[in-house]
Amino acid sequence: MKRMFVFSVTLFVLVLMSGSALAEPPNLLGRWEGFGRAIFMNGTVAELRTRIVFLKQDGNLFAASFSFVEPGVGEWLVCPSFATGDTSQGNTMRGVVQQSYVEIPIATFDAILTGKTIRGVVRDFEDISTAHFEVTWVSDSLDPGCYD
Repeated sequence: MKRMFVFSVTLFVLVLMSGSALAEPPNLLGRWEGFGRAIFMNGTVAELRTRIVFLKQDGNLFAASFSFVEPGVGEWLVCPSFATGDTSQGNTMRGVVQQSYVEIPIATFDAILTGKTIRGVVRDFEDISTAHFEVTWVSDSLDPGCYD
C-alpha cells in the first residue's frame, strides 16, 4: 500500500513537471519601450531611450529590432539593429544583435521577462560598451520607428 502511494505521488509530480516544461512560450510580439544606461571603454556613461520591436516569433525563437537613443541628442544611435534569440528557459531570453550594414554579430544580450517588462543587458563588441535596459510593452505595432 505504501509503495502504491509513493508511486502515485511520484507520478503526479512528474505529470505536473512535464506540464510546466511544455508551457506556451510568452508572447513577445509588438513594441516595447523604456530606458537604459551604457558605459563605454573611456568611462563615459550615457542615459538611453530604448526600443525593442519583436517582429516575428516562432515558438521559443524570435526576431526583433533594437534601437537606442540618447535623450536630447535626437538621433537614434543604433537604428535599427536586428536581433535573434530564444526564450527556451522560461522567461529568460538570450540572443545576438547585428546592425543592418554589418554581416557579423556586434553584440549579445541576456534578459528576463517579468509580466509586461523586460530587463536585460547588452554587451557590444563594436564599441566595447555594456548597457542595462528596461522596456515595457506599449503596443502591437511592428514598426521600428527609428525616426520619431
